[in-house]
Amino acid sequence: MTVLSIDKMPPPPIDAWGAFFEHFDKEIAAGRETQESVRAIHEQAHNIDWEARLREVEKPAAIEPIKMSPCPFCEGPPCIFVRDYGTQKSVDLDRPQTEFFDEKYEAHVWCHDCGAQGPDIDSCSLCLFEDKIDLTAMDVARIAVERWNDRNAKARECYDAGEAEGLNVFPRSAA
Repeated sequence: MTVLSIDKMPPPPIDAWGAFFEHFDKEIAAGRETQESVRAIHEQAHNIDWEARLREVEKPAAIEPIKMSPCPFCEGPPCIFVRDYGTQKSVDLDRPQTEFFDEKYEAHVWCHDCGAQGPDIDSCSLCLFEDKIDLTAMDVARIAVERWNDRNAKARECYDAGEAEGLNVFPRSAA
């Protein structure tokens, strides 16, 4: 049996053609395929809309919703704000990352009623300090919501120590 000639084939739409021919060369040599059947498979492969197939593969998985906690001060409704880190202009949550992953975002949650604001979360700091890379606007917003919802007592010991010394009042008495 003769092996398929790669140099006579049209240019491949994706890098997988080399693996395609290598696989089918072995199948022909083993007698499990014929050149005619491989040509038919090859023609079918060229008729596939590869760009559409790749878009299907690249679609992000469904994101699990997170219930946002109310404002810790007034119980008001939380709002999310996302902007471009460089231009400071507001961006949509579904804004796609560029092919070079050079978009940088920042986000925070704030209370619609009293204006209290959660921590500013930016993709540059997340990359540098938490090793989270290639984040989209949605990723940064999600982390901002998680941090807004994080109501733990990590500074409670400091508060209690200040309470014991009478430092949690205003104005403080002259000591």
